[in-house]
Amino acid sequence: MKTRTKSVIAISGTLIIGMVIGALIAFQIVRKRIQNFRELHKRSAFTEHILEAADPDPDQRTQIKPFLDDFGTRMEQLHKEHAQELRGEMQALKDSLQLHLDESQMQSVERRLKRLRGGMKGRRKFRHGPPPPQP
Repeated sequence: MKTRTKSVIAISGTLIIGMVIGALIAFQIVRKRIQNFRELHKRSAFTEHILEAADPDPDQRTQIKPFLDDFGTRMEQLHKEHAQELRGEMQALKDSLQLHLDESQMQSVERRLKRLRGGMKGRRKFRHGPPPPQP
């Protein structure tokens, strides 16, 4: 093999390995950010997140923690109510469409709605641990 061919193969291999490593790192970063965002729906995680951002001294911490806990509880409740309302509206949509569409069309619509609602939820069952709890 010529040295030029060897050089091209080595550079191409290095480039491909670098791209794969970069994609894996980016995937992990995005996954962690999504996980952190989902955690904010929980009262305690929300409180800790704000406290970490504010970096209050101990006296300030004792003063603002009750407000943050209260606000976090309200936000958690709003999230649960919103999710429940959204599920109800989606069911009403399906019920209305079912009167006008045949079975294959309804299956297609349900697949699309499932993708819109949960992204890849069904495909990640065993990949990255158990799915998040449903409210």
